[in-house]
Amino acid sequence: MFIEFITSRWSILIGLPILFMIVSLLLTRAGLALLPRWGFIDHNFGGRHIHERPIPRGGGVAVIVVYTIGLLLFQHVQRHCQAPVIPLENLKLFWPLLILVPVGLIDDKCGMPARWKLLAQVAAALLAWYCGIRLDSLFGLQLPLWLSAFLTTFWITFIINAFNLIDGIDGLASGVTVISAICLGGIMLLTRNQAGALMMFCLAGACLGFLRYNIHPASIFLGDTGSMFLGYMMGCLGILTCTKMATIPALLIPLLACGIPVLDITLAVWRRITKKLLNWHDPTIGIMTPDREHLHHRLLKYYHNNQPKTVITLYFLALMLGIMALLCTFIPRHLPILAFLTALAAFSLVIHRLAIIELWNSSKLFFGNFALARTGIVLNVLHPLWDLLVISGAFFLVAQRHDVALMHIAQWIAPVYLALLLSKSYQTFWNHPEQGDYFRLFRTISLGFLASWTLNSLSATLDLGGKEFFFAFCMTFTGLEAERLALYFIRMELIKQHTRSPLRGTPPQNVLLYGVGLGCATYLNYLLDHVKKATNEKILGIVDRDLTFRYGYCYGYRVLGSLDNLQEIYRATPFQKIVLCKDDLTATEKSFLTDFCRDQNITITRFSYSETTESVF
Repeated sequence: MFIEFITSRWSILIGLPILFMIVSLLLTRAGLALLPRWGFIDHNFGGRHIHERPIPRGGGVAVIVVYTIGLLLFQHVQRHCQAPVIPLENLKLFWPLLILVPVGLIDDKCGMPARWKLLAQVAAALLAWYCGIRLDSLFGLQLPLWLSAFLTTFWITFIINAFNLIDGIDGLASGVTVISAICLGGIMLLTRNQAGALMMFCLAGACLGFLRYNIHPASIFLGDTGSMFLGYMMGCLGILTCTKMATIPALLIPLLACGIPVLDITLAVWRRITKKLLNWHDPTIGIMTPDREHLHHRLLKYYHNNQPKTVITLYFLALMLGIMALLCTFIPRHLPILAFLTALAAFSLVIHRLAIIELWNSSKLFFGNFALARTGIVLNVLHPLWDLLVISGAFFLVAQRHDVALMHIAQWIAPVYLALLLSKSYQTFWNHPEQGDYFRLFRTISLGFLASWTLNSLSATLDLGGKEFFFAFCMTFTGLEAERLALYFIRMELIKQHTRSPLRGTPPQNVLLYGVGLGCATYLNYLLDHVKKATNEKILGIVDRDLTFRYGYCYGYRVLGSLDNLQEIYRATPFQKIVLCKDDLTATEKSFLTDFCRDQNITITRFSYSETTESVF
C-alpha cells in the first residue's frame, strides 16, 4: 500500500516538487562555498545596484541543475509509476540551454555587452522553435511558418529579458517565478494537462529551495544565468499552456501569470525610447542603457529602501494578476471579450499606479514643443483628415438601414465638409484656442448640416429623415469637438496624476491659489507651457474672499473656502506656497495672511498681468 501511494499520480504531483526544493536548497548551500572560489562574485556597488557588500552570483546554476537533471531522470522512471507522463517533445526545450547557460556564466564571471546577450537569447529562442516549442495559431488562425518563427522568437526573448530585468532586489525574480509557475501549473491542472502542471510545480519547487538563501538579506544572487533560465522556462511553458487551449483567452493567460515582469519590461522599453527621443543627442542615453527606474526601484524609494515591503508588494500584485489568469480559465468560451476585459481591468489597476512616469515622459515628447506655431500647422494638416473620417462615419452609420448608393452618401457629406473648409476652422491654431473657437466650430457644423438637410429635402432621389440627420450631427459634433478639447484636458489630467503619484521621487510643493478669476485661469494655463514648474507644484485648491464660491469647483479645482479657513486647510494638508491671483485683499486681510505665512514658513508669491506704457525713443 505504501509503495502504491508513493507511486500514485497525486503524490508525485506534490512529492516531486518538494524533492526538487530540498535538493535545490542543498545545492544552493554548496554554491555559497564554491562560487566565490570560482570568481563568481558581484563587486558592483552604487548606481542601479543596491547591495553594499560582495555577494556570490550565478546561484541560478543550482536551480538549472536540479530542474534539468531531475526531469531527465524522472523521464526514465516515470514508466514504472502512475505519474503524469511528460512527453519527450516537452523535454526538447532543454537544448537551447546549451546556448543560454554558457552565455549567462560568462556574463556573471566577467561581464558581456548587452547586444551579444540579446543575440544569444534570439538564437536560443529560434532553436526552441525548431525543437517544436512554437506558436502555430493565433486567434484561431493557422500561422504561416515564418510568422510562427517570428512570434515565438519574440515571445521567448521578451520573457527572458522580462525576468532578467526584474532581478534587481533580493528574492524578487525567484519569488515571482514561484507565484507565476504555481498559477500556470494550476491552470494546466484544471485543463487536464498534468504533465505540464508537473513541470511547472517542479520549477516552483526548485525556485523555493533557492529562495531560502536569496530572500533579504540575500546570501547569493541568481545572476544572469539564473534569471535568463527562469525567463526562458516561463516563456516556453507559457507557449505550451497556450497550445493546449484553443480559445482566445488562452493568449492572455501567460501574460497575466507573468504580469509583473511583462509590465516592467514594457514600461522599461517605453521609458527608454521616450528618453532617447527627448535627449536625441545625448550618447549616454540609449534603449539598452540600464537605469534605476524599474518598478522595484520606484517602490524601494517609496518604502525608504525597505526591501521586504517592496518584495511583498510586488508578490501581492503578481498573485492578483495570477488569480485573474485563473478567472480567465473559467470564463466560458463563448465570452472571450469578457476574458479580455478581465485582463484589461487587472493590468489597468497596476498601470494606474505604476506607469504614470512613462505616461508623463511620453506626453512631454508631444507637449514639449506644443506651444510652437509649427505644432499648430501639423495639427491643422491632421484635422481635415480626422474631420472627414468622423463625418463619413456618422453618415455611414445612419445610412445602414437604407439602401443608399455611395454617391448619395457623398452628397450628404460634401456640404458639411465644404462648410468646414470655407470657415476659419483650419486657420485656427488649436494648440492655442479660445472659448469662442469652439462655439464657431459648432456654428460651422450646424450650418453645414442645415445645408445638407436642405439639399436632401429638395432632391427626389435622396430620402433621409430628420432624426437620422440629427443623429449624424450629434456624432459629428461630439467627434470634432472632443478631439480638439482632448489636447487640453489630457495634458491637465497628466499633470495632476504626475504630481499625485507617490512613486515620482521628490514630492511636489503643495500650492494654494487665492482668487477665482481670470488671473487664476491664466496661472493654470501658464503651468501647461512650463513643464518643470508644473511637475514641481501640486495645486491643492483655491480660496477666495467671496463665500459664494465655497465648496464649489472652478477650473477643475475645489474652492476650499476663504482666508478664514487657512488654519483648517493647513491642518488637513500642509502647503508650502500661496499664489495671489487677484489683488482685492484689504489691509487687515494682508496683515493676517502675512502673519500666518510667516508663522508656518509659507512662501507668498503674486501672479499678475498688466499693461504698461513703454517710452519710444
